[in-house]
Amino acid sequence: MKTRILKLAYFLLLASFLSSCSMSFKEVENSYKIGSDNNAIIYGKSIQYIGFGSGGTQQFVQLRNVNTQEIKNLIVKSTWTTSKENYFCVLVPNGYWELLFYFYSDGFNLTTHYLIKANDIKELEDFLKGSDKESIQNYKYPKYGFQIESGTINYLGTWDLKPRLPEFRDDFEKDFSILQKKCKWATKADSKLIPQ
Repeated sequence: MKTRILKLAYFLLLASFLSSCSMSFKEVENSYKIGSDNNAIIYGKSIQYIGFGSGGTQQFVQLRNVNTQEIKNLIVKSTWTTSKENYFCVLVPNGYWELLFYFYSDGFNLTTHYLIKANDIKELEDFLKGSDKESIQNYKYPKYGFQIESGTINYLGTWDLKPRLPEFRDDFEKDFSILQKKCKWATKADSKLIPQ
């Protein structure tokens, strides 16, 4: 019993730490007026594989704006959910955004997967063999990214966050009815900016 209480206390502390460790993108409020500032709306779906083992903690992808060097977290799984499919709909300042890493907990372990752009596992392994740890930690690797223009609404696709080799794909037609429920701004005319 004591072990369970300690585990629960650990997960609660971890959840609050992950929530506060860095600035996250702001969710879009219902009263938001498109074009009223330098932001754009991005929305999409993420798939995570940790499930119940995540302990209900947040998972996020850290992004960097190449133009301003601003770093922010995109929450791809909110606290207290174990759902495999999760949706996001947030405000993002304009600029070119690079995806740096995917961060999650699978129980007592905190894990960082650097989102290194590669066509297949062999290309990824070859890159890792030729790179030192410091280069990876300083984000000196090929990255996925997308360009945002202010005042726009953009579908970013499904982010399938498989370990080692993530996949970004266009599931817009299949997911449109759910996307509209999760992000009231979703329309068939939105730009599709699948990270490349």
